[in-house]
Amino acid sequence: MRRWFLAVAAALFVGLSSASAEYLVIRVLLEAAGGGVPPGGDPNAPPGSPPEMPPGFPPGFPPGFPPPGGMPPGGEGAMPMAPPLGAPPGSGAASAKVRSVFAVVPLTRALEERPFFTNRPVNAQRNPRWPGVHHKYLNIGRVTFLFRDNSTVELYPVATPSRELEVKQRHDAWANKNRNDLARIYTVIQDALAAGMVDEAIKYSEEAYTQKTQINKDAPAPPEFDAFLKAYAAIRGGLKATPAGTHAAEEWKERYSATGVKTIPEAPHYALVYWDRATPEEMKRRLVKLEENFRAVYLWHAVKGVALPMPDARMVAILAEGDFRRYWSAMDAAPVPADGFFAPLHNVLVLSSEPLDDDRRAFFRQLQLDYTKGWNREELVKGLSPILGPTQNPPSPGRTAEEVARMQTLALAERVIEETWVHATVSREGTRQVYAAAGLLPTGVVLPQWLYTGLGGLFETPSRPTYHKEGDKDVVNLSLSLGYGNPHPVLMREYRELDDARSLNPRPELMLRNALTDAYFAAAVTGSDPDRGVPRPAAKDPAAGGEWVAAAAPAEEPQDPVKALQFRKDQAAKKAQAVSWALVYFLSNRRTAETAAFFAELDRLPRDLPPDGPTVLALFARSFKLTQADGTTVDEAAFKKLAEEWTWYMNNTRTPGQDILLQDPATVPEKKGPGKRP
Repeated sequence: MRRWFLAVAAALFVGLSSASAEYLVIRVLLEAAGGGVPPGGDPNAPPGSPPEMPPGFPPGFPPGFPPPGGMPPGGEGAMPMAPPLGAPPGSGAASAKVRSVFAVVPLTRALEERPFFTNRPVNAQRNPRWPGVHHKYLNIGRVTFLFRDNSTVELYPVATPSRELEVKQRHDAWANKNRNDLARIYTVIQDALAAGMVDEAIKYSEEAYTQKTQINKDAPAPPEFDAFLKAYAAIRGGLKATPAGTHAAEEWKERYSATGVKTIPEAPHYALVYWDRATPEEMKRRLVKLEENFRAVYLWHAVKGVALPMPDARMVAILAEGDFRRYWSAMDAAPVPADGFFAPLHNVLVLSSEPLDDDRRAFFRQLQLDYTKGWNREELVKGLSPILGPTQNPPSPGRTAEEVARMQTLALAERVIEETWVHATVSREGTRQVYAAAGLLPTGVVLPQWLYTGLGGLFETPSRPTYHKEGDKDVVNLSLSLGYGNPHPVLMREYRELDDARSLNPRPELMLRNALTDAYFAAAVTGSDPDRGVPRPAAKDPAAGGEWVAAAAPAEEPQDPVKALQFRKDQAAKKAQAVSWALVYFLSNRRTAETAAFFAELDRLPRDLPPDGPTVLALFARSFKLTQADGTTVDEAAFKKLAEEWTWYMNNTRTPGQDILLQDPATVPEKKGPGKRP
């Protein structure tokens, strides 16, 4: 048996380092079609053996690791988010086959094979060699041992180069070779933010600031760097300091009879209202994520040459207890679009204590049942393992290697999924709160729907995947990093699909006018399309030798009149959301100062009255200097030029995400044996 085990282990890990996986995707299947191997694995395999190799995998690839060519290197993709934005939960090609959740784990070192306890002799049952991964949550010297059975857990390595490693290498090259190249470090700072490396981005900003202001004041710099340096100098002290004003957290605590108010040194700009069910670790993670988002938003604007004013007092967040809906209904907030919301009239952010979508909530709750059987979640995440095999005092069959690997894999997936969905909410609703605290977002004015929607998606990294087909294969698209300033994975893809289907207005100036006046959202109510009937040229098909071809046929409407109307409303809402985000994304990136001026114009409007389309159009034209000499009449030529710049910018923006070819659970041979799904 021992010889058999060592032979299998050798086959699993020969040449493993050549796989060079930078990320590991864990897919937890909540239900499957066609059976599959239960969590106990193959009952016919010798005890203590690692998971079996799936058929057709070459030597050197551990279980669940596709062979070369089995995974697309990347591609355009998106992740749907909670209603009303994006696709509804559970949509997509593969979701009809299996409900599942995904966790994208950035790896800090190469995958390796090692025994569970490095200070003990290898033993097939009590200390076997097993596949393990390194990540940021581990204790020093530990790994997470991997489990896959293709029935409840699948593993996918992603060989895409790590954005974090690339950014660090470029920074080190600047720091070690030519610190006077300020244009290079300016780009590195932007890329660090895009990769979610907020601490590093601030560190690099400090180095650039010191280089230009103290070491070599005569170092040449492009104008955009000088604008950044001026803005960063204005905010650098405030990024670290605690605001002096009195926050309202105690008032919210009393209003809802909460347990207490939590503040920590690592989050000087926030106070968290909580109940006794919230653990210290959970509260700290929320506060740290809020502070990270705050610093990212401020630094991103500084990179654009805009210094946002610092908040007067700590911002207040509530970690909700009980029925989440009672909070937003009591605060007259907008319908919940995600696992949290910002109530501008009350200047408070409310966060759900658990995900609201069925799949993640089911996964979390099922795992809680596993933890009641003697497993410690924090120890599992940190890579700590209980003693394997039977014990005499007290008498117990003990844990098997497979059980420990399964629980470590699931605990790691849970931690990553938790961080991802919290990030999605904070980067969406938390950003609105930051804008309000900075005085950028009017809180007493009803915003145009296009602006409210677009701002929500500006920094958001949605937490749900989306699916599509490549031939007859199911493909999932996932974000590999939780960055700031990237195109929105869902809405960028939807915008591109609308453009490819020639469903966008062929005249950019008309599309811009429709967006600014909320014509697209009005169409979503009636199921109409303001772009329908606008003359447009046919599109050239490069594959047909440049011949002119007709536009692609729109999606077929249902025959039933009621369903057909709902279909048209859904299509119109999809366009309204995608176009609104695209406009805000363009304006924020290319016209940051004018966008801030537009916010200031909106803040002068009457309180609590929705602005009409012509008013918004006039304010926009004045803020972006698109008026004639009288200061009120729209300069149509300048307006058209801005619209064309917008569509050009979006057409040249890359759709983010990583495509992964999924295994089909229905093709996995069913095996009989004990065990239950995680």
